[in-house]
Amino acid sequence: MSETTLKTERLANGIDVEEQRILSVYELYELVWRHPMYKLARQFGVSDRGLANCCKRYRIPTPPRGHWTKVDTGKSVERPNLQLAQSQMVEVVVFPVANPFDNQKKQTKRERAEAFRKIDQPSIDSCLSDAHPIVASWICDLNCSNSACADCLSSLSLSDFDYYRLRVTSAFFKSIDKIGAQVVQARVDGRFRIQIGSAELKVSIRQKMSEELRHGIDPDNWTAWPEHHGYWLYPTKNMKLSVSGNCVRSLEFVYSRKEVEQYGLKRLVACVAAARKAAARRENERAEIRAKRRAEGQAKKELELKETAMLARWEGFERLADQWNKSQKLLAFLTELRVWANHHALSDEVDTTVSSWLDSVEESIRCEDPLRDLQKILHGDEASSISQSLTNPKPT
Repeated sequence: MSETTLKTERLANGIDVEEQRILSVYELYELVWRHPMYKLARQFGVSDRGLANCCKRYRIPTPPRGHWTKVDTGKSVERPNLQLAQSQMVEVVVFPVANPFDNQKKQTKRERAEAFRKIDQPSIDSCLSDAHPIVASWICDLNCSNSACADCLSSLSLSDFDYYRLRVTSAFFKSIDKIGAQVVQARVDGRFRIQIGSAELKVSIRQKMSEELRHGIDPDNWTAWPEHHGYWLYPTKNMKLSVSGNCVRSLEFVYSRKEVEQYGLKRLVACVAAARKAAARRENERAEIRAKRRAEGQAKKELELKETAMLARWEGFERLADQWNKSQKLLAFLTELRVWANHHALSDEVDTTVSSWLDSVEESIRCEDPLRDLQKILHGDEASSISQSLTNPKPT
């Protein structure tokens, strides 16, 4: 059975397209004529045009326009053959694995959409009499040195732009207080630092500026804080809302006042609320990475200990082999010495002395023989003696 036939049977049994990233040209040809191109492209993590270009590169015919409509209505369709050689049919096609950061972006986007549905619509007050304490302190700092002044709103020098921005800012602070966020730093120019969970965000609610002066705007008295803006920039009637942080990508929105009241401010609050889950997910991922690194470090340490132990055993084995080799040479020399003594006529007194000396030497040599412990084991002595001699051999 040819390789192409085997691949055809594998296709008939079903291929998990979502996990299949490497396949042959013939398999891709079969999939293209079994499923719509846009579905395959989505499952492979590429665009429709990218999949079409891949088929064109490998000379794979694709279904024409209206093909799947005919299939759904039960009409007959023609399927062209794959005009390739056998070696070309089994050529490998590799699709790139989806980037994990793309999945994180999609998940963060879903979390923002879910938070947008759950949170209440922020209510922008028509006046600043019930402003958030932070905004009220700005107003008091602007108009009087006593922050407890009850009539501080009577002498306001705020322009229409400042008045509306402070109302939106007050509504924003009240909304994030409800979801458990904390204002770490708030500047009167509209830049804030927000802490929610383990996420630290930078948020801004500012006037959208332009290099062109709009009609009907006084360039000198449009704000009570002109030092916070460039002298070459002029305000527009739109608001610029932005959010960035250590767990969310930077987002910037430009809305009209009507859009801010309808959904713009709610979208900004939703971004802050979704940052809590993103930060928690990031902490979990970091904890998993740390646990994985600890496990890998522990496994590496255990492997090093095993290798060190094996090396020590091998060195001990080599020392025992050298010791045994030395003892065998001494025994061979002792045997030759006995043969020499037998061939030479020695007096009885000398022969007795030499024999006694040779016996003592032989006993000393056999005591240094490393196989002596093995003999003890074979005779029923302690079984641990050989392992002790292997791990802690006597120095030669």
